[in-house]
Amino acid sequence: MTSDPPPSPNPPALASPGRPAPAPRRLPAVPSPLPGESLFSWVDHLAAELDIPRGEAMRALGLESATSHAWQLGMVTSRMTVSQACAVEKATGLDRRALEAMIFEDVVPGQVPPPRPRLVNRLKQLTAFCPSCLLPPGRWPLWWGEPWAVMCPLHQRYLVSVCPACLSPFAPVRLLSRARGRCCELMDNLNTTARKRSGRCGQLLWACKQPTVTDPLLPRLHDRLVQQFARREQDQDVRVVWQLVRACGVRVFDTPDAVLRDRFPAGGADREDLRRNSTGFLQPHHAEDLGPIRLRRRGVGDAVTTAAELRVVAQILFSSAPERTARELLEQVRQPLGVGWFPKGFVENVLPGASRRLLPLLWSVLKADLAARAVRCRSSATASPRRDGVAVTLCS
Repeated sequence: MTSDPPPSPNPPALASPGRPAPAPRRLPAVPSPLPGESLFSWVDHLAAELDIPRGEAMRALGLESATSHAWQLGMVTSRMTVSQACAVEKATGLDRRALEAMIFEDVVPGQVPPPRPRLVNRLKQLTAFCPSCLLPPGRWPLWWGEPWAVMCPLHQRYLVSVCPACLSPFAPVRLLSRARGRCCELMDNLNTTARKRSGRCGQLLWACKQPTVTDPLLPRLHDRLVQQFARREQDQDVRVVWQLVRACGVRVFDTPDAVLRDRFPAGGADREDLRRNSTGFLQPHHAEDLGPIRLRRRGVGDAVTTAAELRVVAQILFSSAPERTARELLEQVRQPLGVGWFPKGFVENVLPGASRRLLPLLWSVLKADLAARAVRCRSSATASPRRDGVAVTLCS
């Protein structure tokens, strides 16, 4: 009968709920992040360079978690604590500025608070992806998580929103480190009646076809948004005009790009798997099998449809007379809309950031509500000076 070996005098430090994880050691070789690269992409590339799984790479960086590695890495890509930043800095030598350039928000002190809905949506589904950028080694930018991401400025092609094989949306949290560049959606998730696991999709994402961008205005607007995203700025004029386009609807759409023009048919009729959205463009709708006699259609985010909306936004913004251009293109500009047509907080939070050249357009659309708000601001002694100034300017 053999006895158990004696305990080691220096047992390894294991992470536990009551004890912090061991401090990471300096890695021998660390690839430099690409300009604008996502932290998720960089960690996956680091794991591929070291030939280790994603979970081991996260442990080496001090980002160990008891939950799913992909989900935890997505959370850190959204928001990172000071302790996590210090651990990654010690293991890689990257400073705080380089780490903040790879995440959506600045490093926050202490523990990460509960994620806001927008951050959770970024984890579940990104807007789209560029198949050419996912070619091995497959590294992608952080701005893919923004709603305006519709084209790749490097390859001058439209992004792809869903896997063409299983129609599941692209999301890094669904990618497996052992299957880089492949769709890893579980096939039984696509049919609510199927409970048996039937394997993963396995579609090569870099093999997806993507049309070329030929519209002259869309790349100009997209480059402007990418540059402002790199500076941690938000283009309020784009936000304002985009909301106006979605609220008013498009009446006239003309572009030299045949791909975009195909999303705005002259007759306005729906097509197979394409239905008109509230803006007036055709958006993909895929059928879900809910049983032997029931089908349900759900709208799918589509980069081409979003690009068509942004083309209208660019045409209004880059015009010398935005109000006149909006009257020619949009449906409801001649009939003033109420604030209820816009998202909550639009007038209070987004509208004050608009530039003065948009004031005639905003006044023509929100005339009645803005006039009433200006009267209330003048009579209120506790009104915010900024909002009061905007309201009076719109009313004069």
